[in-house]
Amino acid sequence: LSRLLLRLPALRLMNATITEELFFKGLIGNIRIDSVIPHILKMEPADYNSQIIGHSI
Repeated sequence: LSRLLLRLPALRLMNATITEELFFKGLIGNIRIDSVIPHILKMEPADYNSQIIGHSI
């Protein structure tokens, strides 16, 4: 855990666009994550669960 915490300052230096490409492109495609987050936060738990089940099939 301590080694991970020591790496956090270096992560702040990464460009936000690069971070989106690395972590989210395979999940949400060519959409900016900051446009998706408000919708995720407004979702009800039942909606979230149905989305996961629908995509795993």
